[in-house]
Amino acid sequence: MKRFNFLIAKILVAMFLSLFSSYFYAFVVVDLYNILTPVEQDGNRLDNDDLLKIGLNKLLVKLSGNINFEDNEVIKLALQNPKKYLQEYSLTKTSENNIELKQGYNKLSIDNLIREAKLPTWGVSRPLAMLWIVAEQELGERTIVSESEEGNNFLKSIKDYINKTANLRALPIAWPLYDLDERQSISMKNLWNLDSKEVQSISTKYRPDELVVGKIYLDSDLWRIKWGYKDKVYSFEANKDNFLNELNTSFNEIINRIAEEYIFIPNKEKQENLDTDIVYMTVDNINNLNKLTILMDYLKNIKSISSFSLSQIEGKSVVLAIDLKASKEIFLKEIKLENKFVSIDNDAKTLSYRWVS
Repeated sequence: MKRFNFLIAKILVAMFLSLFSSYFYAFVVVDLYNILTPVEQDGNRLDNDDLLKIGLNKLLVKLSGNINFEDNEVIKLALQNPKKYLQEYSLTKTSENNIELKQGYNKLSIDNLIREAKLPTWGVSRPLAMLWIVAEQELGERTIVSESEEGNNFLKSIKDYINKTANLRALPIAWPLYDLDERQSISMKNLWNLDSKEVQSISTKYRPDELVVGKIYLDSDLWRIKWGYKDKVYSFEANKDNFLNELNTSFNEIINRIAEEYIFIPNKEKQENLDTDIVYMTVDNINNLNKLTILMDYLKNIKSISSFSLSQIEGKSVVLAIDLKASKEIFLKEIKLENKFVSIDNDAKTLSYRWVS
């Protein structure tokens, strides 16, 4: 009977992944311009002015994919009057009965601020990062942090803090189910050595855009935190009292590395890529005016596009001349995340896609 129940559960999981696989990549982040800030921090209740400054700072981190703009004079000036960029704010109570200040910012004002400050830009479409983390507990047992982490408080705290950090940075993440197939397929030894190839093939069912491996273990009196991303290893350490804070700090650094793959810096990237500013893009399956209108509206929201024009219409295909304010590589990554196109035949000079929205 247990065997039968397990098979049913496995079939249901497979059906879920098949039916909703499109949700495991090309995420569009909602409420990108909203921030929640706890009223009480480090045991002190902050006034509204301080909370609004913290909120605006958090918002700029989330939108720019970057945390290093403390020396930006434009941002320093903006933080002196954060109310200027607000649309609304109010107090709200969490499920744990904590009080938070909810801040909704004006999109146009914030976008203008980011442009004036020449901050990196990270749009609403974000990559899905798949996390494979092995944690070694004090008795030496090594376990993968999984989606259904409930029974083990140590593993659950790791997952909760990572989720919180990812949520603040608006990075969609996925945890492994770590079902029987995965348990039998994965070598814990290889994963412990931060070998991402160990989980590449088995991760395909989650449809991730990025793959991150990590390990956490106690070494004498220090916690060691190591992350593997893009064939590089990032190492951190923390004492027992500061472990969770350092876990947040370390994962923020990984998010910075991920963001670097998708953000662009206005002006700078254009100057460095003068030969790739204009691209011509053929889009098939535009068989009526409504589809053409939807396509045009969609392109207006692509952050890496400066302007575009309709160059040619032939049958069900249109040719667009697109002036980029970022590199061609950044542009291709951005439209890939949106999942509105199917690539047909791309080469160095032309781009050919089928519109599927």
